[in-house]
Amino acid sequence: LGVALILVGVITIPALIFGLYMANNSVGEIFYDGSLMDIMSTAVNSVLQLNISLVLGSLIILIPILLLVMLGIRILTRKSRINTVFVIVLVVIWFASISGVITIVADNSLDFSTRSSMTEQEPLMIESDTIIIKTINSDYYTYGKFINNESISMRETESGSELLFNEMDFDIQESRTGNSELRIKKYARGKSRSKALKRVKAINYSYTVEDNQLILNDYFSTPAESKMRDQELKAILFIPVGTVIYFEENMNDFIRHIDNINDYWGYQMLNHYWIMTEDGLECLDCNDSISSVINTDKLEFKKRKSIIFDSKIHPFSSNKLLLV
Repeated sequence: LGVALILVGVITIPALIFGLYMANNSVGEIFYDGSLMDIMSTAVNSVLQLNISLVLGSLIILIPILLLVMLGIRILTRKSRINTVFVIVLVVIWFASISGVITIVADNSLDFSTRSSMTEQEPLMIESDTIIIKTINSDYYTYGKFINNESISMRETESGSELLFNEMDFDIQESRTGNSELRIKKYARGKSRSKALKRVKAINYSYTVEDNQLILNDYFSTPAESKMRDQELKAILFIPVGTVIYFEENMNDFIRHIDNINDYWGYQMLNHYWIMTEDGLECLDCNDSISSVINTDKLEFKKRKSIIFDSKIHPFSSNKLLLV
């Protein structure tokens, strides 16, 4: 038993060091330009907090390992007891380290307490009555060696480090002004509304218009000092009645659900022409049988949901017996 305890302690420490080494080497494949410390520093309020957290975390892991090794040595040498004062000091340091980590976590959680937003709206100078919508596929989101990073990345620029996010949402609504416009809504969190708004203003997003094409970037950026604080972006395209739009295939990641008369899911709207009517978007080249199947599936889902809901309201109804 003593040998086993010593081996656990001796093997665990090198394993942790090796794991940190591998994680640091893999960061280049996962987050590109950022180092492990760079990425970790964007999750906490300050570098000082990060360094303290690393020290406290190391103590939380190493102290139990040290006690196991000491116990193993005691068993092997048949020593009657371990220095009680030394053990008490280690235990006190261990609990103090846990308290310190909890305090730092609590302080950082306050940085998510308030959410602010800002809206920017610009007219689209497209003369054609047909708008083709697509994205520019950047090189910042690909398969890494160890994990597939699809939501956040990092890059170095002349002005400093930037965080890149591709958690965006796209929607289309009817324009009330008779003109095509693009509205960009930005969101972020902070300890106060003013700090959250400062992070919102630091969000950068761009798009281009070429002939009748609306070309969207597949990411938005913010300076690394803004930290990762639940930044989000939503783009809403307002088009007048009679305007036709076409979604290219690479819009798949940014269309969650856009209301339409055909009741299509977002990914099913790709590679089709849609016209804005007074009742909403209507597909011009969709297969009616596909639409019928989609509507049937949704109706069946609503029926099942209704049965479950009814069984909860009427616990002794026949619906519940059927479910059982």
